[in-house]
Amino acid sequence: AVVARAATRIELPVPLVALLQPREEGPQSGAWDVVEEGGMAGVEAVVAAHCQPQLPAGTISAVAGPVNAGSCAFEVEVRGRSGHSGYPHTVDDSVLALSAVVVALQQVGARRIDPTVGVACMVNQLDAGTTYNVVPGRAVARGSLRTMRASDLDLARAAMRSIVEGVASGHGCVGEIRFASGEPALVNDAVLAAGAAERLAQMGHPVSTDFRSFGSDDFSYYVQHARSLMMFVGTGTGTGGLHAPTYLPDDRYVSVVADALVAGYAAAVT
Repeated sequence: AVVARAATRIELPVPLVALLQPREEGPQSGAWDVVEEGGMAGVEAVVAAHCQPQLPAGTISAVAGPVNAGSCAFEVEVRGRSGHSGYPHTVDDSVLALSAVVVALQQVGARRIDPTVGVACMVNQLDAGTTYNVVPGRAVARGSLRTMRASDLDLARAAMRSIVEGVASGHGCVGEIRFASGEPALVNDAVLAAGAAERLAQMGHPVSTDFRSFGSDDFSYYVQHARSLMMFVGTGTGTGGLHAPTYLPDDRYVSVVADALVAGYAAAVT
């Protein structure tokens, strides 16, 4: 907003459009809506800056190539035979089977994908049972899968399906996995990244050219339609990490983010 307001008071060599989208988190994202509704028509380059506590305070990252992972949500459902926990031989324990599935899914990153590229398969939500002494007939896990390459996403999905079905079957249960549509990897334009990094250094900002993250961002939808650059503004770890309830960068970073956006704009127009 600071940059957009300043742009209205001067004559620019190339028009600047402020892209204020809704719903960055969760499907379907705001960026998807912007693209689908024609918001990228006539746009030649898109520049953004994201606060990042993993970078030292004041450092700005402008990196070419993949900088955020592609991601998709998944849900695992295991169905067994419910019953009394005092008679374990009469049940097919969905909770035990799902627990084994969650552990086995860790081999997707450890054994199934090239370790020089990597994958993150994280289970973050578990749901099973209604009381302490009844074995439930159904147990559910939810999480996210993240990769830097589209081809690895297909490999990881196939491996996860095999693990879920096989491990559940070995426990006498039925396992099923469902994947939601996800976001592609975020790949920065090399020329924009180099140009922004050079200008940021001239402005006196410490610059990183090697920071990458397995976070994801729906900005990646814009990458498919225009030259794009997502920069990261370091805020340090003093207030916690991203999505932590304590994370609240102070107002001094407003000017740093503004400088990053201006540097990206200058790189785009030249």
